[in-house]
Amino acid sequence: MTNTLQKLTSVFLLMVLLPLVTLGQLSVSSTPSLSGSNQIDVCLINGNQVNFQSSYTGPQTSVVWSLPGGTPNARIGLGNFNISYSSTGNYPSKAEVYNGGVIVETFNFTVRVFNIGSVSFNPSQTVFCENGPNFTLNGFSPSGGVFSGPGVSGNTFRPGIAGPGTHTITYTVTSGSCTKSVSKSFVVNGAPPGNAVTNISNIKIFQGENVYTKCFPTNGQFRFYSNDLLSSYQKVYIDYGDGSPIDSATTFDLNNSKLHTYQEGLYTVTFNFINAAGCQSQDQIKVFFGNVPQGGISSYGSTQGCVPNSGNGLTYAFAISNVVNNPPGTIYKVTFSNDSLTRIYPHPPPDTIFQTFYQSSCGFTSVLNEPNTFSASLVIVNPCDSIPGNVGGIKISEPAIADFLISDTCSGDSIKLLHLSKGGRLQFQNCDTVSKVVWKISPTKGVNFDQNEFGSDFGDRTQAGVAGWLSGVPDPNIIINRPGEYYLTQFIGNSS
Repeated sequence: MTNTLQKLTSVFLLMVLLPLVTLGQLSVSSTPSLSGSNQIDVCLINGNQVNFQSSYTGPQTSVVWSLPGGTPNARIGLGNFNISYSSTGNYPSKAEVYNGGVIVETFNFTVRVFNIGSVSFNPSQTVFCENGPNFTLNGFSPSGGVFSGPGVSGNTFRPGIAGPGTHTITYTVTSGSCTKSVSKSFVVNGAPPGNAVTNISNIKIFQGENVYTKCFPTNGQFRFYSNDLLSSYQKVYIDYGDGSPIDSATTFDLNNSKLHTYQEGLYTVTFNFINAAGCQSQDQIKVFFGNVPQGGISSYGSTQGCVPNSGNGLTYAFAISNVVNNPPGTIYKVTFSNDSLTRIYPHPPPDTIFQTFYQSSCGFTSVLNEPNTFSASLVIVNPCDSIPGNVGGIKISEPAIADFLISDTCSGDSIKLLHLSKGGRLQFQNCDTVSKVVWKISPTKGVNFDQNEFGSDFGDRTQAGVAGWLSGVPDPNIIINRPGEYYLTQFIGNSS
């Protein structure tokens, strides 16, 4: 009998029961207060302390605060207590709740500490005139701040926008929750009205401007004064515009006017008004003294011709004459009806002007109502009056142009011609384009053609001889019976 020994192993489960931990809610508050993103901003300009308080709704044995950057940098308890900060920076901080040696709640937050050093604003200019230039603000430190106040845009102060008076201009530097500002008073003085007038009531519009005008037989005396309510100035300077010395006055009303005598001409009178604050304003008026203009335009000889085939155009010269007695300020406007340009010359004008014509005058009408004709026009103008002048009879013709195409052909066949000639436009023949054509071929041996179809110039190929030509046909019938090289020539002339 065999005995079997069995081994019995028993397994015991050991269970350890831990006490149940109850979690609560940790609330932290501070002065300065926490932001929604759990940040506390401290500005050392306003103070360096943060007051902390907390509450916890569950059981706890302690609340431990970790406060880097602060003094002290750690505290225990719910608070309240004050922590001091002396250096700028971002300091991640936390409050941890312990219960029985176990951290049951943590609240993380950041303390951001800011500071701004000395801020200065000492601009190089604080007194301005309302019509003076814009001023770029300067003399500030540190950089990166912003300016504010009347008339300020960016880093520019605009006196004209601010207007007369005393204005506070502020330079503000911001860093986090810190703000520091420095202000200066800017004084903007008003500009003098500065309105100048003359005793002459005859006003003419000349070249788009009002011109106070005196014409012969009157004299060239003009009286100037200001009609401002303010009749007395620190100084008024008057430039009469004729090269005479600069005049001046302190009282410049009607009873203290300035009389000036001009020679013939057009002048710009400039007035600079300066008030007690040193601000200036300027006014200008134009005056004219002279007579009704004289003069005219004429051509040098015939103005009938033909545009050359070269394409360079046909140029004629025209004279502007009898203008020596016109006063300075007179202008001369010249136009030609073959283009749209107006040429304006001051006095004295050139005695000769040139115009080039590139096309026939056929189809155009001159200012003198001449059909198929170009014209030249001159208007002499000054504030006293104007006088016109015209040259008609500019008759331009276009020459005849010979042109044709020919293709190679076989012996015994008719030559194929494509007639491309133009008869020109002869103005003095009512702009007709009727042309005469004459053909020549060389050599003629072995060539069949009708001489009547070729026509004849009778040896006279001048313009004058065209009238006597016997015209051929545009496409004569030509048969060449012998192979070889032949020269076919076409002559075109207008019937004139």
